[in-house]
Amino acid sequence: MHLKTPLLLIVALMFILPSASSGEEPSSAETWRPDPAKVERYMKSRRGVQAREEAVPEYTLPVILSSDGDWHTRRAELVELFEKHVYGRAIPKPESLKTETVEKTQLSTIPRGVCQRQRVTATMENGPFSFEYLLFAVEGEQWPVFVMINNRDPELAMPDGENFSGFVPVKQILDAGFALAVLQHNDVAPDNQENFREGILDVVLPAGPRQPDAPGTIAAWSWGASRVLDSLEGNQLVDASKAAIIGHSRGGKTALWTGALDPRFSLVISNNSGCMGAAISRRRFGETVGVIGQRFERWFCPEFQQYANREDELPVEQHQLIALAAPRHVYVASADEDLWADPRGEWLGLANAHPVFESLGAKSITPTMTMPALNQPRNVGATSYHIRTGGHDLTEWDWQQYLAVATRLWNSN
Repeated sequence: MHLKTPLLLIVALMFILPSASSGEEPSSAETWRPDPAKVERYMKSRRGVQAREEAVPEYTLPVILSSDGDWHTRRAELVELFEKHVYGRAIPKPESLKTETVEKTQLSTIPRGVCQRQRVTATMENGPFSFEYLLFAVEGEQWPVFVMINNRDPELAMPDGENFSGFVPVKQILDAGFALAVLQHNDVAPDNQENFREGILDVVLPAGPRQPDAPGTIAAWSWGASRVLDSLEGNQLVDASKAAIIGHSRGGKTALWTGALDPRFSLVISNNSGCMGAAISRRRFGETVGVIGQRFERWFCPEFQQYANREDELPVEQHQLIALAAPRHVYVASADEDLWADPRGEWLGLANAHPVFESLGAKSITPTMTMPALNQPRNVGATSYHIRTGGHDLTEWDWQQYLAVATRLWNSN
């Protein structure tokens, strides 16, 4: 039922419901708890995976703020640690980037005006390296923009006709008053172990084995997302000063790392990002450091491999990653059946970033608050969270929540 709720009604409700923006714990004790039957079915389907909350080991989170409260210095230290031990060194911004619109297509008109799709090529002239992205916008004004890292089928953003899916609900995004730029992750760095270096990594990495802190594909995709925003700064259809970065799953991990490195993104959205995204890795719940490092070695720097089954030795944790975007707005989202991504761990990752938001004068979700119930978004100051019905996906309902927060953040309507 909730998937069919009209967008404008959702936006209106987000403004008036107390739990949506008051920053206070709702009076109801209702909170999300996984269905025990679903947990047992899940664990039978994924042998060796731990998904029972009572089996989560005791753990201690690494310190998020230094004793003197100097966030500027501490922030630089954390970025260095994440680069060295997890994602690899950030790929430098190119000296110059040439942007060319290679195709314009007019889509059907919506109440806001004429919709347009542009195929845009961005070329690093001193590389050389180029990649393509899609821009959807309404003609006539400059719109705030969502930069989306698409880790699924490119056809989701370029279907036959205009039958867009809930994963990329173009018409709903445009009708809400936003532009959308879609970067296909494989166009920057192929997402497979055999040839992941054939994109931008081939330009920036020397031949031979990667160094321990060499970037992986998450760093590459993050670089691409920032270059999309570079190229949008001169586009007459986009207000690039109001930009969100959004990704699902591995794209959500990338969105958080991009938000940590690029302060131009004033809204950072992690959808079902799980291990090494928003979820606390020390919980060893669902996907773990050992599993993700073995299956997706290319995503991270080689140094990350040493922490397989040694999560407590990692010098960083994901609440620190989320805090690197403070005091900008961070939205973390989970799904009820997506135990692989550890919904409670994602909530705790956001909640435990609280000290940094507070030190910078921003209200935020805190660990003392209870995790909200299904389909009940929690918006507190510069942070938002929801857990929705369903599995590992990015849905139109998720987008409705993100659009409502962006509307409030940028007052775009």
